Amino acid sequence: MAGTRIYLKSQKTLWSSGMNVVYILKKRLEYSSLSELNKSILKKYRVWVDIIEPSKEELEKLSELFDIHPLVLEDFSNTRTRPKSESFSNYEFIVMYGLYTDNKIKTIEIDYVIGKEFLISSHWHRVESYEELKKDSAKIESLLRSGVDTVLHHLIDLEIDNYMPIISSIDTEIEELEKKAVHSPTPQMLAKLFDIKRQLLQVRKVASPQRDVLFHMTKAEHRFISHIIRINDQIETYREVISSILEVHLSVTSNRLNEIMKVLTIITTILMPITAIAGIYGMNFQYMPELEWHYGYFVVLALMLSMTIGLLVYSRKKGWF
Repeated sequence: MAGTRIYLKSQKTLWSSGMNVVYILKKRLEYSSLSELNKSILKKYRVWVDIIEPSKEELEKLSELFDIHPLVLEDFSNTRTRPKSESFSNYEFIVMYGLYTDNKIKTIEIDYVIGKEFLISSHWHRVESYEELKKDSAKIESLLRSGVDTVLHHLIDLEIDNYMPIISSIDTEIEELEKKAVHSPTPQMLAKLFDIKRQLLQVRKVASPQRDVLFHMTKAEHRFISHIIRINDQIETYREVISSILEVHLSVTSNRLNEIMKVLTIITTILMPITAIAGIYGMNFQYMPELEWHYGYFVVLALMLSMTIGLLVYSRKKGWF
């Protein structure tokens, strides 16, 4: 047992030596690693195991210690499992998703196995909220004393809380896109709108079934459940706003195209008779009486100018420009 006992002063060494950490509640909180954990400890004490990028050896160790079903271990190795909650004889398997930002909003799968006196959390990326919690040994000890279900509730709550600022961070961006859609729509703005829409759709794919999982787990109202409902509502609102912006963008772009076509049509209409006159007098026939007329050149120019002015006045009266 002495080899298992690692206190706070050794925690950084433990983290640097592997990708898993074990919290054992005895008279006080102790730290260990998965390789040093055994069934005798599990029978006596309450345990939380957190694993980042579980290796084959670590999965085999989990199977040996906690009698975890092979399909659950397979889900531990898969990063695209749908949010769900499955009951087994001695534990509950739960798949949830957190969010993080890496230039874009991305999802991170977090798998949980919770038994009577143990909790396992597994994920393929560092979860910042968990890393912050790991620095607070008093908090972890307090949570474990309340039960592993309290630890689970807190871990899920941390990630659900993290949804709101990440989702809300696109508010300003959407507002800017709304302004640009009206005043200066560009192809780049359209690409950005579709990019945001894809990100929100990705979040919605996990947030929507995740809400059902949480309802199934609790059968009562908890703080993180109301959060996940608000997140789904917020995503739906953003999607509607983006759809509206897209409609505005397409409408403004279409109107601008119509204005351009209108101007080009007016110019073409004005040039057509002038071109016809120039074409007639540009023919190389020998007998064209006007060609030898002393004032013919000036009369033709005056005719062209008069037609141009007349067509402009007519177009203006018709409200074409």
